[in-house]
Amino acid sequence: MKKKYIAVTAVGLLLGGLAWFSGAAMTPAEAGLHTRLDRQALAADGITLDVPDHDPQIVQNDALERAKAAYGGMLAGNWDVQVEYHLISGPTVISAKNARHLERTPCYLVLFTRTDPPAPGSPRLVHVLVDAQSGEVLQAFSHR
Repeated sequence: MKKKYIAVTAVGLLLGGLAWFSGAAMTPAEAGLHTRLDRQALAADGITLDVPDHDPQIVQNDALERAKAAYGGMLAGNWDVQVEYHLISGPTVISAKNARHLERTPCYLVLFTRTDPPAPGSPRLVHVLVDAQSGEVLQAFSHR
């Protein structure tokens, strides 16, 4: 009985150590710690987020105001708003201004989350991409 307890304890410690080591080896970006956004849903849309290595040219509040100005018509009702700065890449993400795919483009991702029940056919989440260098509103999309 004592040998069985020791063996089970040893296996538990080994597995726990492996889990801790593999988690400790990940960067914050790999662990998803630099964002509260749903990385899996964005990845399903072909969108990847990277940690920026330089400061944006426009401030976060300007990006939020530009997103609201561009898509305010579809944002009737009550919404929670979250704004995050990332380098955004993806074959499905295209700049409306110059029809190019984004590749590690510094952007604010403005996420609007509906807080009241949506009407049938209306989105619960709306993402708006704002170029962090020029302030151009690039695209809006919803994956839910």
